[in-house]
Amino acid sequence: MSQPDQRRRPLVVDIHSHVSLPELEASLDGRFLPEYDPFSYYSGAVSNRYNAEHFSEIVPQLTQPARRLEDMDRMGVDVQAISVAPPQYYYWTEPDLGEQLTRRLNERIAQICQQHPARFAGLGTLPMQDPARAVAELDRITQEYGFTGVEICTNVNGADYDHPRFEPFFARAEELQTLIVLHPHGYTDGLRLSAYYLSNVIGNPLDSSVAMARMI
Repeated sequence: MSQPDQRRRPLVVDIHSHVSLPELEASLDGRFLPEYDPFSYYSGAVSNRYNAEHFSEIVPQLTQPARRLEDMDRMGVDVQAISVAPPQYYYWTEPDLGEQLTRRLNERIAQICQQHPARFAGLGTLPMQDPARAVAELDRITQEYGFTGVEICTNVNGADYDHPRFEPFFARAEELQTLIVLHPHGYTDGLRLSAYYLSNVIGNPLDSSVAMARMI
């Protein structure tokens, strides 16, 4: 007669999970232009309407750790690596404001991780529009919060990571052995992707592919 399997269940880790700070939108003071968000800019009206409805439904999960933990327990997820939602990269802002917003977001991620250290790991965000500030913030979140990874977009306002200005950032990340998660936010030239949610199902993988190919 066979014996019951006594092995422990493997740890289930969700590496792709976002948080949001909606209150930061008040800091933008009319600076935002639609073209700063290629994902929405190149999505059709139907897709944008659906996304807005869906976002309104998941705001509690994006903003309330207790609600997120309920879902994790229900789904059997042990640990989530949490990172900012792509609309809050804020690479299009001027460097001073971008740095301030980035710090607020990282503080929130760190707060959630400190409140529930067994359930959450933080992936920081960086002001990549200014590589020197990105390096400084990378050092800060590594030292102050113990973050070992960051999430960055697949381009910075249309610039790719093979540009020499990003070399100091990648050099420092390598020194710190920082895990870098590339997360797209639409394709920068998505005129033909407006229908059928193609801005997501084609645009996002395409932008990721271009980013990685240019880095290699």
